[in-house]
Amino acid sequence: MAFSSTTKTLLLTACFTVLPVAAQASDNAMGVVSQAQGLPREFQEHFFDVPLAVRVDLDGRYLGDAMVVLSRDERVQLLEFTDHFDSREPETLRRRWQERLASGRPLGDCKRDCPDGLRAIHYSLVNSQLSLLTHAAELAGDAPRYHALPDQGSGLLLRNQLNLVSDGRDTSGLFSLAGQGSLGNWTTLGDAQFDRGSASNQQTRHRVSQLYAERLHDEHFFAWATSPRASRA
Repeated sequence: MAFSSTTKTLLLTACFTVLPVAAQASDNAMGVVSQAQGLPREFQEHFFDVPLAVRVDLDGRYLGDAMVVLSRDERVQLLEFTDHFDSREPETLRRRWQERLASGRPLGDCKRDCPDGLRAIHYSLVNSQLSLLTHAAELAGDAPRYHALPDQGSGLLLRNQLNLVSDGRDTSGLFSLAGQGSLGNWTTLGDAQFDRGSASNQQTRHRVSQLYAERLHDEHFFAWATSPRASRA
């Protein structure tokens, strides 16, 4: 079956999305030729030596979207950056790396002629991502990964709602109360409701739908909670 060039591009993109998820963990260590073997044969010829849209990361930081060309001899050439709206990196940094990759560089570990502390270049077919790793990534390994919380502090936010309905003889109503507070590094949250029907013999009901406290400490999560309860008064 013959496909148009537009159809081939769309189908090639679709093939990227259905590759096994398990490949994500290992495709960075694989060459582009090995990764391309997971594509249908008719699409492999449209993967090499043609412009591809990729996401470019520098030491884990988003640098921008770009058009690159991959070759079967495990090289990558960066043609241009097409978008960098969500990137916090300066334009001078994108221009610098575009110049470094304009003539093409080998994928994998950098063994010679490594500008700006370049350590390796990896391409992920699953994520359509080009990763640039430099010595700065090693230096930043001990940098704080979490924001420090205040040592002291407390506060409370309350929200309440009262609904009443009366027909002149009987009255029914609902009262709800929700609160969120902080005590030190702990955050607490509670939610309770009280309601009564219009029938004269109906009792007031109350229930606690949630009541818990939590604390985040780096990658650890601590919580204390009670089971929801309902009762009649």
